[in-house]
Amino acid sequence: MLRSVWVDHGDNPEPVSSGKNGITRPLFDIRDESLTTNKLLTWRDHSPYTSIGVYACANWNVDKDWSQNPAAFAIWLDRRISAIAPNTGSRLPCVAVNIEDGWTYNYNGRLPTYCADFFKEWRNRRPTRITTLVLDGFQGGYWDKRPADVQAIKDADLEEIQVEAFNGSDMSRFDSDGVVYDVESRGFSNVVPIHSGKQLAPGWFGGVFTQGSLLGAGT
Repeated sequence: MLRSVWVDHGDNPEPVSSGKNGITRPLFDIRDESLTTNKLLTWRDHSPYTSIGVYACANWNVDKDWSQNPAAFAIWLDRRISAIAPNTGSRLPCVAVNIEDGWTYNYNGRLPTYCADFFKEWRNRRPTRITTLVLDGFQGGYWDKRPADVQAIKDADLEEIQVEAFNGSDMSRFDSDGVVYDVESRGFSNVVPIHSGKQLAPGWFGGVFTQGSLLGAGT
C-alpha cells in the first residue's frame, strides 16, 4: 500500500519516522533548489522508501498568474522537472499536484475546469508521468453536472486522487471515509485521503501533510 508524506521545504526525509508509520514515498517541494537527480536517486534507494516524488501547488503563483492560467502552471512544472531530473523516466520523480478552488478562475467554483485545463497541458508535455491530484476535502459538489471535466480527469490517467481529510484553515480533522466518498460518488476511482500529520489514526492510508507536523506529533 502506497503511503506518502510531504517533506517540508528545504528538509530531508526522516526514514526512522517514515518506517514507523509505513511511509514508502517522500515528496519534496519541487521549488527546493537542492534537488538533483542524484539526490532523488539516493533517497529512493534509502530504506524504507521504494519511490520518490515532488509536490507542486497552483497557489504558489511562481512566475505568472496561475489562478487564471493553468497551462502556465503546467509549463512551469514541466520545466522544473526537466531541470531536476531530465533523463530519469516517468517514475522519477512522481508528481503530486495540489489544486484548490480558492485559487482557480476567480474563486467561483470553476475548480473542475481549471483541473481539466491543467491536465490537458500537463499530459501534452508529460503523457506518462506518474501523477496524483490533491484536492480540498468535501468539495465534490463542484463536479456535479460537469461530465466533460470529470472525463478529462479520468483521461489524465492519474495514479491517485488524494483528498484532504482536514480543514485547511484550522487543521481540524475531517472524516477520511467521508472525503473519499464525496469524490468517489462523482465517478472517480483511486481516491484516498491525505491526513494532517498531527492526526494519524491506526490503519491510516494515503498521504500525510506534512513531515514536520508528523514529527511535531511525536510519530
